[in-house]
Amino acid sequence: MFTNEMSESSSSEVFLRDMSPEAFKVMLEFMYSGELILEGSVEFGTLLLQALLLADQFGVTLLYQECYKTLLECLTEDSVGPILRALSSIPSCKLIEETCEMKFAMHFDYCTTTSLDFILLDETNFSNIIQHQDLTVTSEERVLNAIFMWCMRGKELCGWEVVAELLALSTPELLFGDRLQSLNNLFPSVRFPLMPYDLLKKLGQSNLCRHVPIFDDLVREGISYVEFGSLRPGNDQK
Repeated sequence: MFTNEMSESSSSEVFLRDMSPEAFKVMLEFMYSGELILEGSVEFGTLLLQALLLADQFGVTLLYQECYKTLLECLTEDSVGPILRALSSIPSCKLIEETCEMKFAMHFDYCTTTSLDFILLDETNFSNIIQHQDLTVTSEERVLNAIFMWCMRGKELCGWEVVAELLALSTPELLFGDRLQSLNNLFPSVRFPLMPYDLLKKLGQSNLCRHVPIFDDLVREGISYVEFGSLRPGNDQK
């Protein structure tokens, strides 16, 4: 900025727009002291994230590395969503992004019920989470409900039953808008054969199957799998 042929190199004043003053102070103090000092009116996690983005923007490698390390150490199930949203488009933060996806997957129930912020994740991150090898959920129904909420950009927590009721008065195009194709892309990530048989039958009789063909196909496959398994030697028939 100051040595290239840019206006700042010949000006006595430099204007830095769209930048957190607190984060800029962190960067300046680090340049002078070599220490990461996170103090001020801004919440610790927010300031740390802002400082990391600023260090990446200005190429302050040592500060970036220190923020990177501290961010990974401070990562929690409450902070994983906001951090993932902020860093997902920054190539240099790939490790943090992958770590956030793993953390989210391991605490999936918590991260999708304590806050609706997860609906702001982009499709790639959300898809990676529900397909993650470390995904930990109490039921596949939780995954299904989260997919519906994400695709609807839900303003409150709801389950598939609510979506089925809404489809009685609406259409998938109106209900899911530009995320309708995403809905079709995400459904195969739900392990329908692991759902209880009674739940699969309820899903099969719902408006969801009548209005969403791929959902109907997957539910039917799940029912067939369970019914076939129940007829194997040694299993009780349902």
